Amino acid sequence: MAVGELKLLPIGIQTFELIVESNYLYVDKTPQIYELIKGTPRYFLSRPRRFGKSLLVSTLKSVFCGKKELFKGLAIEKLNYSWEVFAVIRLDISRANSENENDLQENIAKLLMEVAHENELELKENAISFMFSDLIRGLYQKTGKKVVILIDEYDSPLVNQLHNPDLVIVLREILREFYRVTKTMDENLQFVFVTGVTNFAKANMFSGLNHLHNITLNSSYATLCGYTQEEVEFYFSDRVQLLQTHFNKSSEVLLADIKNWYNGYCFSKDAQSVYNPFSTLQFFADKQFSNYWYQTGTPSFLVRLIQDTAFPQPTEFETLKAAQKDFDSLMLENPKSIPLLFQTGYLTIKRCIDEMAGIYELGYPNYEVKQSFLHSLLSLYSNDVADRNIGHWKMKK
Repeated sequence: MAVGELKLLPIGIQTFELIVESNYLYVDKTPQIYELIKGTPRYFLSRPRRFGKSLLVSTLKSVFCGKKELFKGLAIEKLNYSWEVFAVIRLDISRANSENENDLQENIAKLLMEVAHENELELKENAISFMFSDLIRGLYQKTGKKVVILIDEYDSPLVNQLHNPDLVIVLREILREFYRVTKTMDENLQFVFVTGVTNFAKANMFSGLNHLHNITLNSSYATLCGYTQEEVEFYFSDRVQLLQTHFNKSSEVLLADIKNWYNGYCFSKDAQSVYNPFSTLQFFADKQFSNYWYQTGTPSFLVRLIQDTAFPQPTEFETLKAAQKDFDSLMLENPKSIPLLFQTGYLTIKRCIDEMAGIYELGYPNYEVKQSFLHSLLSLYSNDVADRNIGHWKMKK
């Protein structure tokens, strides 16, 4: 690609169709998407915020809607995919964030009504679980085909209220019944994909979703969201070339700096690490190293919990150890710091210490995250400690 023909950077754009039609840069994840579709048709994936989950869901929708023309030049175009058209129910549950149970039900009802309207169906107002079932049944009867369910940010109404445990319990029961529809209507469903930040304990949370295949720590899908080193060097090679002059550095040194700042997230013991896509795009757009992810990727519930919870000292974060079971859940009634920090992206897997026992060493993913945590989050609950030790803890470039 010539330097004068740079594609636009899709900062803040999470719609696959818009990215393609407006000539934005798309890092091709369709080989893994193809494998995903071929495999177990019921999935759950947890990733930190601003990590590409919504774009992945949007891309899946375009695939199942049979929009082959959008995938011209991408890997899936050359693979043996049928491009069969299915009715798709895509629900962004972050749009249902609520301050009480009535708001939650009303907001989800609106989401269901929107999908019904798009598909020229009438949906009567009822309990949201019944509306969900009626919508699936209506689409199945109208098309004569099974229905695809794509749920993004399934946990958003809950994680934003973790500081209010009494309300969380009420909202949890509403969502439990709502998501259980994906089990009771299983024979009418072609594919189910659910994303979120947290992976709540099944016993306490979504028994209605315990039929999903959790691929959060599956090495086959560890790079489904985020950019690999090879992808950065291939898709951003022209920009790296331009920035060599800007920073007065060789490509090797510049790439090493970019890696130090934004790479390092690992979601499996034997998988390669990935870059934070949001920060990487922002860096190439602004042409400067900065803490982009913290400004928009730190959920408010984490800030509140840090203020109220006895977290480990930041000096311990370089050598924290955790069992795999610690990654599997975040208890609603008693959020624990290690799974909380892992699931929100402040800690990542560094290496496997004991494979048989499933024991891992955790640490900060990269310079951006460590600097953000030490300079911002830490000061929220321990100003004195931060003032005394911030210089000692700061990562050296």
